[in-house]
Amino acid sequence: MRRIMLTILISFFFFALHIVYAESQDIYVDINGEKIVFEVKPVIDRGRVLVPIRAIVEKMGMAVTWNDAVKEISAVKNDTQIKMQINSNRAMVNGKEIELDVPPKIVNGITIVPVRFISEITGATVYWNEDNRTVYISFENKMTAAAVKKNGKWFYIDKKGNAVNELEFNAVSSFSEGLAAVEIGGRWGFIDGECNIVIEPQYDFVQDFEGGVARVELEGKQGYIDRMGNRIIEPRYDYIGYFSDGLATVRIGEAYGYIDKRGEVVIEPRFGYPSVFSEGLAGMNANGKYGYIDKTGSFVIEPRFDGISTFSEGMARVVIGDEWGYIDKEGDVVIEARYEYARDFSEGLAMVRYDGKWGYIDRTGDFVVEPLFEGLSFFHEGLAAAKIDGEWGYIDDEGDFAVEPQFDSLSFIKEGLAAAKIDGKWGYVDSDGDIVIEPQFDDVDLFQEGLAAVKIDDEWGYIDSDGDFVIEPIFEHVVGRFENLE
Repeated sequence: MRRIMLTILISFFFFALHIVYAESQDIYVDINGEKIVFEVKPVIDRGRVLVPIRAIVEKMGMAVTWNDAVKEISAVKNDTQIKMQINSNRAMVNGKEIELDVPPKIVNGITIVPVRFISEITGATVYWNEDNRTVYISFENKMTAAAVKKNGKWFYIDKKGNAVNELEFNAVSSFSEGLAAVEIGGRWGFIDGECNIVIEPQYDFVQDFEGGVARVELEGKQGYIDRMGNRIIEPRYDYIGYFSDGLATVRIGEAYGYIDKRGEVVIEPRFGYPSVFSEGLAGMNANGKYGYIDKTGSFVIEPRFDGISTFSEGMARVVIGDEWGYIDKEGDVVIEARYEYARDFSEGLAMVRYDGKWGYIDRTGDFVVEPLFEGLSFFHEGLAAAKIDGEWGYIDDEGDFAVEPQFDSLSFIKEGLAAAKIDGKWGYVDSDGDIVIEPQFDDVDLFQEGLAAVKIDDEWGYIDSDGDFVIEPIFEHVVGRFENLE
């Protein structure tokens, strides 16, 4: 099941009370496109929206029980079990203790819990639309589909290879937050999880939904729509970027500035092309050098670098001369510029190229994986693909080979299998490097929902984890993996 990262933007002003009840200003909840009427209205407690748990988790197919003796509510589905006690900041998920920002409460006999907690545990996507004061919750259901192309047209099939419905499209995209962009007759719109059109094709181009909004272009101007298709920012900008840290880049004429999610300009367009905001700062060019501005548009790190990136984990990559190093948010160089190339820090490590080879450094700049490799991937489930002497294998976090280099190419592991190329053909191996599905395919994708798209003799089909075709190769192209639709 694809886990979709949570985005929820809430900005309220509190008066004397910690809890603001919906009676003062109604809060609405939309679950998978359906407006929900609760026995108890949602409330806000210390900046967190709390909603009745039973109505939400039962829609996700979870069984709910209540233990009145200990004031504990439990929700169970398959291998996921959640237990919470009223007024306790501790919850148990599959036997593991998790701390809550705000504890569950009982209001008029109904248990309410923080939306953030439920969404993180169940994999639902939650976001807040301040304009209509609505919490949108979308979660995965049992239906899965993949986009395929045949006879020049795109359509969606289920895991048996049957068309989900009769709709055909000129172009499609993957699902994002329960909606997928489709093009009919030169115009783009969106379909829902049942592959029905929910936002009519009317735009020259669109981007995928992210954080409950999607970029759209109409007659050369760009703006944003919400999941209902409402234009929350009218297409009036020559360019509009994606939202990051609550702001998006916009261009008017040749100058760039920033807007908030209401479309209001917060930093007037007066810059050359800038970066997105990350951790409160955005990179900016001035007189051929790069520095960083804050959300007032003022330089807080003066332009003195030859190249920059966004901040990640409190540090940003910068170029001094023709070498890469790292600075902190004060602008001080904390890892000297000595690398031919560098990537962002993630979980305390950064991939760098030194003397023509790739390795990993920690936050002090010390190598934890020596630069020995011609190619290197990010770590995934404790392993990283590494190339040496023209062949790929897997290394552990100390840089030792866990799977000896022997492959022409190698992906990361997903659902227990990785795509591996040997002698020009693709197959699949396990985490020990043992061949599970013999190399025989011209092209492949990773497994998802138990199936993988593979290409043989110029046509695409889908195989299971045993390597058997469950959907015969009859398609001109596929978008890729089966996806949960919501």
